[in-house]
Amino acid sequence: MTSNEWDFFLECVQNEKSYQIYRVANMESDTNFVNIDNLWEWIEKSKAVPYLSATETIKGGRVFLTLT
Repeated sequence: MTSNEWDFFLECVQNEKSYQIYRVANMESDTNFVNIDNLWEWIEKSKAVPYLSATETIKGGRVFLTLT
């Protein structure tokens, strides 16, 4: 997520609105997808955490989510 997307997500949480994420991967072969219907709920239940699970080089101004 970009920092602007993260800020928008936090604004949604403050206004008691859900924030959804749809992730699609492997479009050329075995397509799979993840639908996070309420990101705050996923974070509360530790199904998604706003950090990486391994050391990686990343772009600045981004928030990475690890799905557990």
